[in-house]
Amino acid sequence: MHQTSLAAAPQVDIIVITFNGMIHLERCFRAMQRTDYPNYRTILLDNGSTDGSADLVADRYPDCQIIRTGKNLGFAGGNNVALRLSLEGQAEFVVLLNDDSFICDPEWLSKAVAAASDPTVAMVGFEVIQGGGVYDPSLDRSITSPPVSPVRVGRIEGSSLFIRTGVLRQIGLLDEIYFMYGEEDDLEMRAKRAGYALVKTNSVVFHIGGGTSRRYPVKIAYYQSRNYLRYAFKNLGAWRALQRIVALGDILCNPFPLIYRKDDRQHLRMRSTGSLLLNCGIYALVLIWNAIHLPQTLMLRFQRNRPIHNSTASRTQTEA
Repeated sequence: MHQTSLAAAPQVDIIVITFNGMIHLERCFRAMQRTDYPNYRTILLDNGSTDGSADLVADRYPDCQIIRTGKNLGFAGGNNVALRLSLEGQAEFVVLLNDDSFICDPEWLSKAVAAASDPTVAMVGFEVIQGGGVYDPSLDRSITSPPVSPVRVGRIEGSSLFIRTGVLRQIGLLDEIYFMYGEEDDLEMRAKRAGYALVKTNSVVFHIGGGTSRRYPVKIAYYQSRNYLRYAFKNLGAWRALQRIVALGDILCNPFPLIYRKDDRQHLRMRSTGSLLLNCGIYALVLIWNAIHLPQTLMLRFQRNRPIHNSTASRTQTEA
């Protein structure tokens, strides 16, 4: 943890989650050293890696706190372990950072904290440049963007997500049933339903995309497709869920899909197996899983998505 001007700056915990991501970690942590903010600590959540990821970070970055889960708990479950640690401590904000994301703007945390000085702001996003699975060394450098007012957005990219810990205490942590894909969208939706806003700064973060999960195309296609429907049932309602069932069938099972877009990362993950027959099998499994778990999903929809009285947000919005 950095020790300069601690009294003036709220503590920020940066949580880096990894699963056999040693290939990315050195660049990720080296880029993080650019951070010009006086009060932050880094936490590595090693999600059952077998490639020596945690040992590498422990050796080269001794100030980093390391948590080893011993098994892969998924993006949601793994991050929740570290988030509980942050909630027990003094952190006012946390950042969920993918291991294949690289900080470019040294002032990224300062700008995010400034944006969150508005008590109605739950989460802050960044100007994420997607690498499409390819590392671009020209972007792995310091890029300082001029200060501008944060912009309100409907969704924040989950590869680098800045969160107010007080909001997590109110709405809960990541929904671990997702395992991976969709859990950050679900968390953002719950924050918005509680009366909070999402904003984005212009600080550049480079995200390779896919990280270690690119090695497992069948698992990627399954979880992305499964959670594509689960999110709709939980957050969007029956009609939108039905639309997604039809759309998913077209994307997975149609050799000439009508709505498939190569520039949509969700669509790319859904068709990542490269086999139409395998995709049809995944589609069947996804429908069966969501049908079996529909009562549970709808129960969570009622419990977590019902409007939550937020006196601070309501008062500030009324005054505005």
